Amino acid sequence: SELSNLRSDSSNLRSDSSNLNEYKRRCTFNQTHTRSSVHQMDPSSTTKKRKQYSSDLRTVIVAMRSKGLSVRQISNLTNMPTSSVHLILQLFGKTGTTEIEKRSGRPAKLSDREKRHLKVESIKDPRLPATELAIDLNKNRPNDPVCSKTVQRVLVAAGLPGRRPAYTSYINRRNRRKRLEFAREHLNWTPRQWTHVLWTDESKFELFSEGVQYVHRPVNKRFDPKYTIPTVKHGGGSVMVWGCFIGGKVGPLVRIEGIMKKEDYKKIMKKEMIPWAKANCPARWKFQQDNDPKHTSKLVMKWFKKKNIKKIEWPSQSPDLNPIENLWEVLDEAVRKQKPTNAADKFRILKEAWEKIPSDTLLDLAHSMKDRCAAVIESKGYPTKY
Repeated sequence: SELSNLRSDSSNLRSDSSNLNEYKRRCTFNQTHTRSSVHQMDPSSTTKKRKQYSSDLRTVIVAMRSKGLSVRQISNLTNMPTSSVHLILQLFGKTGTTEIEKRSGRPAKLSDREKRHLKVESIKDPRLPATELAIDLNKNRPNDPVCSKTVQRVLVAAGLPGRRPAYTSYINRRNRRKRLEFAREHLNWTPRQWTHVLWTDESKFELFSEGVQYVHRPVNKRFDPKYTIPTVKHGGGSVMVWGCFIGGKVGPLVRIEGIMKKEDYKKIMKKEMIPWAKANCPARWKFQQDNDPKHTSKLVMKWFKKKNIKKIEWPSQSPDLNPIENLWEVLDEAVRKQKPTNAADKFRILKEAWEKIPSDTLLDLAHSMKDRCAAVIESKGYPTKY
């Protein structure tokens, strides 16, 4: 606010030079308030730094000079050295502005060529840590080495900050080709066609799945029971389930006891899937399953053929193409805050949440297949964000 007053005062000074004494009283600058852009000096430092005055103060100085005040008078009014006043006026005479020029700052440690080298090496191998890049770079500059922090700053400026990698399924060349074939073949399917697919899969849910949690605790209280979370070995057990959905409807959620074998899978197909599909699936519906050995066993495939079930030829290693994988995440999120007492209670909670999943969520997942196919084509068969 004081600098705004100075601008107003300098304007008044142009029209009435008789107010010099009053102006002098109001322009007794305190260095800690008026020199807003001054670089503070370290008291322990012996190197003197040039002070930088704000553009507002420079404007006032130019206004004073335009009213005929001498450099000495301006220096007395502003408590500035005459040399500084002279330099400000000299700069204004050359540039015609009181704006502060950007200073070059400390010279860069690395040359542009070295920065480009770091960027290229990091793009070649994104897993190279900054320490190794620094060691490699310092081989050519033994007398002026750089540290890993400098390398990190260069990479951040180049748009390559360090991040945690996403963990995806390994997909070999053959399966990448199969994924591309599937995506191209089904890219132009309509949303209605995708809602005629019965999506199926199995999933495991930990009995006590807390996820990542944080606590607000004081210092030296890490192991205070108030700030700890009790855990159970191996998560306290888990519940394996089989489920399906089609269009905007969820099918039965079946608990799997122990390790599921091909005979168990056939039993689920016969007693759970077929009765529900006959009652809920539209005409000419198609069945989807992944290529788990139990699913593709001779026993199960022979039964599918006998029942005349039309299956979608599914590419291996393609969880990102299957929308039911995302549905499991929705279900896990819905039950995460529940506190089951045992496996049976956990399954009861899962089943209740499963039956409450909104139809819109299911339709959105089915309709996302066009985008999923497009993403697979764009990534040339590699894993996608889905």
